[in-house]
Amino acid sequence: MILSLGYGNSVMLDKISVILHYGSTPLKTLVRELDKSLKVIDATKGKKTRTLIMLTTGQAVLCAVDAITLQQRFKTNKKCK
Repeated sequence: MILSLGYGNSVMLDKISVILHYGSTPLKTLVRELDKSLKVIDATKGKKTRTLIMLTTGQAVLCAVDAITLQQRFKTNKKCK
């Protein structure tokens, strides 16, 4: 199963560790550190980053869709299994 991130991007549900709102300074610092080690995937298509998705692989996905919307999609996809 996959989770749609918008703009034609998606991620495998079983690879998602956590979905977080991207507003806090500690998260932005974490993303900068991960970016240095090339572990950030930008799926915003130039839009404002609203959500940070941490994957089980240690990578981070930046997304322009709101965290609550993604969490609802995640729950809906889990129920469909």
